[in-house]
Amino acid sequence: MSFDQVILLGDSLTDFSMRPGGWGLQLVTAFGRKFDVKFRGVTASNSWNLRYMLPSILQETPANRIRLITILIGTNDYAVPDYWTHVNLEVYKENLKVILNEISHKVPNAKVLVMTPPPMSARDWNDGAYLIENAVNYRDACIQTVTALQAEMPNVTLLNLWNVFVPSKAYTNADWDPASISHFFEDELHFGIEGHNLVFANVMKTIVSQWPELNPETMPDMFPPPNTYPNATSNDVEGLKKILFQEARKE
Repeated sequence: MSFDQVILLGDSLTDFSMRPGGWGLQLVTAFGRKFDVKFRGVTASNSWNLRYMLPSILQETPANRIRLITILIGTNDYAVPDYWTHVNLEVYKENLKVILNEISHKVPNAKVLVMTPPPMSARDWNDGAYLIENAVNYRDACIQTVTALQAEMPNVTLLNLWNVFVPSKAYTNADWDPASISHFFEDELHFGIEGHNLVFANVMKTIVSQWPELNPETMPDMFPPPNTYPNATSNDVEGLKKILFQEARKE
């Protein structure tokens, strides 16, 4: 018996999500006994790195077993040009396009949720290596790229994390203060517990609304409830196997 897969792709915002309380770990709980959730977030990586990691990641699992992929990449790309993680804006857009085309070609039935690089809760971070005005530019580039591809890639949807963290869209005002969302972040760039909770809630909301068949609340468990098994004292091994592996026989 094997479980279908959810694959989480990205940088530290995905990598750190496997920590206690992280949005990714909450997905593991939500999809328990339904899907396996695979973390492939790499701290400090950028879209150029992911572009060339992706083929080997997709080869790890049979294509028909990959049901959902999340992508959260771009924060390190928007670092200032002389910082070592920087990726030019046009190259970032091209990398996103290649990544989505690769997924569409190799796992055409997988659903894909692309999240924009989120806002920071400060105007700069890491001694000015990350600037909020650059975050805006790469957010918009992500939106433009994904939106342009959706007509030919109906399995792809977009989640604008700026609207998640600032639902009023006050960030469009020139006097918006990023510190107003500081309670969602642990260090002005990476999510704190409140931020992880918010991302998880909105990822799940998007999944359920866009792809109801992936709603874990209505999906059957891979293993039936133990109260449906033969009693251990019966020594009915074949009866137990029949119940436990009924899904495996359907494959």
